[in-house]
Amino acid sequence: MICPARSAGARRVRARRWLALGAFVLAVGLLALPAVAAGASLSTGDGGWVWQNPLPQGNSLSSVAFTDASHGWAVSDGAILATTDSGATWSPQSLPGGTYDLTGVAFGDANHGWAVGNDNDGGAVIVVTTDGGDTWNAQSPPPGTGNLNAVSFADASHGWAVGETFDGSIDFFVPVVLATTDGGTTWSAQRLPPDAEIDLKAVTFTDASHGCAVGDGGIVVTTNGGATWTVGSSPANGDSLNAVSFSDASHGWAVGDDNDDNGVIVATTNGGATWSTQSAPSGDGWLNGVSFADATHGWMVGTDNDGNGVIAATTNGGATWSPQSPPAGTYDLEGVGCADADHGWAVGAGGVILVTTDGGAVWDGQIPPQGISYLDGISFSSAGHGWAVGGNYDVSNSIFTPAILATTNGGATWAAQTAPPGTGCLSGASFTDASHGWAVSYEGDIIATTDGGADWSAQSPPAGTGYLNGVSFVDASHGWVVGFDSPIAATTDGGLNWSAQSAPSAGDHLRAVSFVDASHGWAVGDDSSGNGVIVATTNGGTHWSAQTPGSGVGTLWAVSFADAGHGWAVGTDSIGNGVIVATTDGGAHWSTQSPPPGTGSLGGVSFVDSTHGWAVGDSGTLLATTDGGSTWTEQSPGTDNVLRCVVGTDDNHAWTAGGDATILATTTGGIGTDTTPPKTTVKGIDTRWHSRPVTLTLIAVDNPGGHGMSGGQATTQYAIGTGGWTAGTTVVVPAPADHSGDGLQTVSYRSCDAAGNWETAKTVTVKIDTRRPAATAKALRVKAAAARKGRTLKIRVTIADPKPSCGSASLVLVLTTTKNKKLVSRTYKGEPTNKVLILSDKLTRTLARGTYYITVRATDAAGNVQAKAAKAKLTVK
Repeated sequence: MICPARSAGARRVRARRWLALGAFVLAVGLLALPAVAAGASLSTGDGGWVWQNPLPQGNSLSSVAFTDASHGWAVSDGAILATTDSGATWSPQSLPGGTYDLTGVAFGDANHGWAVGNDNDGGAVIVVTTDGGDTWNAQSPPPGTGNLNAVSFADASHGWAVGETFDGSIDFFVPVVLATTDGGTTWSAQRLPPDAEIDLKAVTFTDASHGCAVGDGGIVVTTNGGATWTVGSSPANGDSLNAVSFSDASHGWAVGDDNDDNGVIVATTNGGATWSTQSAPSGDGWLNGVSFADATHGWMVGTDNDGNGVIAATTNGGATWSPQSPPAGTYDLEGVGCADADHGWAVGAGGVILVTTDGGAVWDGQIPPQGISYLDGISFSSAGHGWAVGGNYDVSNSIFTPAILATTNGGATWAAQTAPPGTGCLSGASFTDASHGWAVSYEGDIIATTDGGADWSAQSPPAGTGYLNGVSFVDASHGWVVGFDSPIAATTDGGLNWSAQSAPSAGDHLRAVSFVDASHGWAVGDDSSGNGVIVATTNGGTHWSAQTPGSGVGTLWAVSFADAGHGWAVGTDSIGNGVIVATTDGGAHWSTQSPPPGTGSLGGVSFVDSTHGWAVGDSGTLLATTDGGSTWTEQSPGTDNVLRCVVGTDDNHAWTAGGDATILATTTGGIGTDTTPPKTTVKGIDTRWHSRPVTLTLIAVDNPGGHGMSGGQATTQYAIGTGGWTAGTTVVVPAPADHSGDGLQTVSYRSCDAAGNWETAKTVTVKIDTRRPAATAKALRVKAAAARKGRTLKIRVTIADPKPSCGSASLVLVLTTTKNKKLVSRTYKGEPTNKVLILSDKLTRTLARGTYYITVRATDAAGNVQAKAAKAKLTVK
């Protein structure tokens, strides 16, 4: 059985695994489906959301390192897990601020460790611990480093990190090698030979001198700590090498895959100068990790061509490799580490961690392997009882099967339930109490339970019902389902009988439905052109009418109504960005709301009342609002897995589910311990002088994931001069006509978020000057010979500006005859005030003997104009 899902895997193994699904999706015309993303961080920075499934977390792990048989660390996108009991239990460690995609980890000893990767902007990240991971701090790679993929330390001081960066001069990515000799306090770039055109993926050093790095295209080695690197001679040059391990300065192995997706193993016994091919077990597709305990005992891990995780071991230095058996259902394995010939660990997709204590004879799952599962629907009847539904991919049979998980303790534990035989992958669920629930499938199935899911039975939708995407029940009797090509069906007896209802347009794809009572309901989706569709009923579906979501709205994936008036729908706009539309009048009018910039496709929404709600979507997007959507704030779910659905039972308790069987929960509304105050900026401030009142606008923004700037203790305050604090965001600094406000006026401001975190008060200065300047010109006598055309005429002028002086002024000087005929008009800008000026101007005409008048008028920098122009005589003899 193949079921259409709303996403496709991002990792290369997942892409292969979803080919059959993709073909089916195209065949049935299910276009514009949101994409799934690979896993990301373990938890929010403030602990507002926590993992419930799988445990301890479900982000794909990429690297693992052990310093002995007990102490180890594993990393993923933003997560570092640590164990002190050989992997029996793992706990998260706290990273410095930011969400990081961590790809490599290395420890010089049990205390000193480093992890590398990339931040959200694609810049290189290096974090370090000197206490075994109790605290991690950021280090600074050289500017422009780019992506870092792996790290290796020979001891607590000497380390190397490798990756690639984009070189704009050649419009291509070039390899990067960084090195440190002081534990990472300083990092510097090392130079590779010109022919080393390698996308570096892995690096290892056995001591401060001997090292090797591998990647797409080949191998480079060094015997002097990286002062010089040489290209190793290897039959794998040109292949993709993903990992490397040396047991000593001479013996090393590298693994990867060729262009035909066959596993590649090469080995060296002379420190990497030359390499020879070893034989990988048949069927291995991609080899992603390798680790050797000594010159003879080692493991490699990867993914076969069907997407199953593979492990192989050698006890003779790789002369022969023997397959070992990971637990059933283990997928893509990315990294492997070992402490000795008996103790090894492997990590990979979905957060799986495997361990062996007997050299690989038995591998146990530290996390029960979940496979590549997705959850499309979630429903809670109370804060304790909930269900999540979706599909699991059966690699061995290349089919999808339905998935049902249930909890009776708020998600502390989830248990699988069994759908009736032949049921397709489930797309939605609705429970009205702890016993009565329904779920629908992409293949048109309706299943129901009256005992909380202990038993599920099939119900009979109307003949011809196709794909079903949504279900909504308001009590144990009244329910509706919707799907493609506008099927709407309703029941008034708990599903014993279903009857078809008529949508306004027969060709619409209806993807979700929400009823608030037995009369009022809404369904959303898109038409054949990909435009958003909303239909509504006020009589239980006897009649459905179209509503208008607004221009530019594309596919709508989910809808939630808090009451008969207040509702929200989310999806994708016409250019692929996340869209939110809302109504306060039952859909008579819908208006667009503004998610944070850069929000991708949104697939789920839930409101518990007219103000509190959440929306989820691609790449771990999780938005929250406490004001009905007037403002939406990003929360930190702790994963980049696609989130497909969300449900809340009150303004504190909510759950979201999605790709890789992810289930996350919050008991604080998505806000954990918030100790970070907001930041306030000032709009309208400048350095100029003003003769009129000045209006400033205060803009307060809380930290991402914080409690926000609405409700609770949220406020913004200001004070002018020595005055008291006033609540408000608009500040008017007066300019009284009596000049009492003249001078430098200090405006203080601060904000407090809803959680009560006060920002440290800041100040800005506003310059007020309402006093007019005055300018005078001294009477001059010049000889006629000095007043000829082309000569320079000098005039003595003084500009007096009363306190507060603006420091400069503009001056207009006019020279006229006794008959008021204008001869010269000049404007002098930025002249100093309260000083004697000698203004020089070249005459454009000869002045005849006689009397002339000079008038001057000053305007200061604040715009105050001299009340009356000053006049002086100029006598030409």
